[in-house]
Amino acid sequence: MKKVIAAVVFMLLVAVFAQFGASDVSFANDGKTMPPQNLSVIVRDGNYYLTFENVPGNNGYEVVVNGTTNVVEKDVTTVPINVESGSEFSVKIRTICADETRTSDFYETTLVIGRALSAPEKLTMSADKKLSFSAVDGAVSYDVVINGVSVLKSATKTEIELNDVLTSPINYEIKVRANGDNRLTFDSKFSTLSYDNVMQLGTPENVGITSVDGKVILSFDSVSYASGYEIDVNGEILKTTDNNYDLTDKVSVPADYTIKVRATGGKGYDAGEWATTTYECRKTIESPRLLVENKTVSWAKSEGANEYSVVVTFMETEIEKVDRFSGTSFDLSELVAKHGAGEYAVKVQALSNGNYDYSDVTTIYYRNYLTLEAPTDAVNGTIVSWTKVENAVDYTIKIDGRIISTNVTAESFDVSPYVAEVKTYTIAVVANANGWYYESAEGTATFVKTGALSSPVPTASGSVVSWTKVLGATAYDVYVGGEKVLTVTETTADISTYLQQGENKVKIVATAEGFSDGVSEEIVVIGSTSESTGLKTYKLIIAANESDYIVFVDGQRTDKKIENGKITLPDTAEKMIIVPDITNLPEEGGYVMLFSEIDLTTAAKDGEEYVATFVGEEFSAEKLTLIGEEGTNELGEYIVDGGIKVYYLNEKGKYCPKQKGEV
Repeated sequence: MKKVIAAVVFMLLVAVFAQFGASDVSFANDGKTMPPQNLSVIVRDGNYYLTFENVPGNNGYEVVVNGTTNVVEKDVTTVPINVESGSEFSVKIRTICADETRTSDFYETTLVIGRALSAPEKLTMSADKKLSFSAVDGAVSYDVVINGVSVLKSATKTEIELNDVLTSPINYEIKVRANGDNRLTFDSKFSTLSYDNVMQLGTPENVGITSVDGKVILSFDSVSYASGYEIDVNGEILKTTDNNYDLTDKVSVPADYTIKVRATGGKGYDAGEWATTTYECRKTIESPRLLVENKTVSWAKSEGANEYSVVVTFMETEIEKVDRFSGTSFDLSELVAKHGAGEYAVKVQALSNGNYDYSDVTTIYYRNYLTLEAPTDAVNGTIVSWTKVENAVDYTIKIDGRIISTNVTAESFDVSPYVAEVKTYTIAVVANANGWYYESAEGTATFVKTGALSSPVPTASGSVVSWTKVLGATAYDVYVGGEKVLTVTETTADISTYLQQGENKVKIVATAEGFSDGVSEEIVVIGSTSESTGLKTYKLIIAANESDYIVFVDGQRTDKKIENGKITLPDTAEKMIIVPDITNLPEEGGYVMLFSEIDLTTAAKDGEEYVATFVGEEFSAEKLTLIGEEGTNELGEYIVDGGIKVYYLNEKGKYCPKQKGEV
């Protein structure tokens, strides 16, 4: 009996509500309906639309933009408008009611659509270091950034003096941005100019020539920033990195010599001016011109010489002496093998038995550098150890290419302070040397740090869920009501499509291969209670296996499936495209269907379902062509016979309709 009474009461309430349904309408104090609120501008396909909140009980809206009136139908809250970017426009809007006495007053306001400025063009640098660029229409000022440092803000000129800024001989990255008024115009992107600032070196001073022990030595003061020097001896150019040079072999023929020297630079510096001196050579026997190659010192026979004396020193200690040597080459191989790494000096003097004086002693150097053996590394726990390397002074430790320590004297090292992150590390050990040894190659070993991913911390703003980034995570699974609805790589997701009305429990799971999941606490996200955010079920006719089709809604690929000729979508959806999943391409003789776009806003109601009608064309396998490497993973359009536009999924290694005339 109680159930019968409750049912009767419920039916009476429904009748009352139907009679007084207008009570949901918002009214001003004068009894008129309120005008729409929360006006904004959106962009779709390059066109601008005015949007606003729907007013309950409306019978349409009157919208006036810049004096142009547009009357829209009931519940239409998105209106196309003819405006341009970088403009300000007026808007008047009111709610139209079936009862004209309740039609609202106009709500008036002004909206602005800003535009981004173009980046400055034609960046040039003059010889006197003046930066110039073309003016940008609409710019109020310009910012200049050099090598990451802001050097000028809000400049109003397009020619800027940079002499006081470009003071180093380096490459400068000069960036210029046009600034907008942050209302109708916004700041442009930076334009970039690469500029090499070249400076001239100074001139060597105190240039002089001295004769010491039969050698003719050119010397001069060093020049700041010089990487080397060029010496011109009567037109012959010599190069050195020292501020002195042995000219004995170059001025051995009696003559007057003009000797010039200038500083040369590397990147950023031009050669300096020449400094000049002179030298008078007296009669003397020509000194041997020495050459060392493959540990053999050789020389040409000196005129007037019949024998030679050869002295070999190792690290300034004499190790070999031949008083009378008739050949013109001397093999250092045995001496180098015996004494090892270091500097060998070979001194040769031409001897005579006639009217010639002995020549000056000529010296050439052979520097024998050896490379240390690479350590053999091993890892035990967090301790890396290695074999001792002979002649190593200490060791450098690297982890993933980053230097941790450079002066380890032991043959082991604890890496535990440097491997907190869960991942695989490459540990390298290099034997360090000094003097006549090169550092070794890297000895490497692998250390694996394992563990579980930390839990993300989610928050929600409306239907958008965000969470903290988890170190090491490669993806995040989004669960709504205990069901996984999305897998993303970012730390935010819009889950409006998956929310039910009322409370929804949402959690985030961080994942990565080889690691246990990091599971967040559940948070509650409230689904909209508005009727406009419900779901609609559409009836479709698919003359094929429904699982072979992919659904796009409003231009976005979804995981929605067609089941028993039906699909459920949010009632806010406007457009639907169904394309075949050609990964399941039928065998020869099989068919797929290509469909045109379905307008969901005009779908007819059939009972409690909506009937979505569309036009498609049946394609056999031989009417498809392989895309291959140029696939774009996007929707492709195709015009079939009769001018109907259908769609397909343009993916790498997949298929699309053959173009007309294509074999």
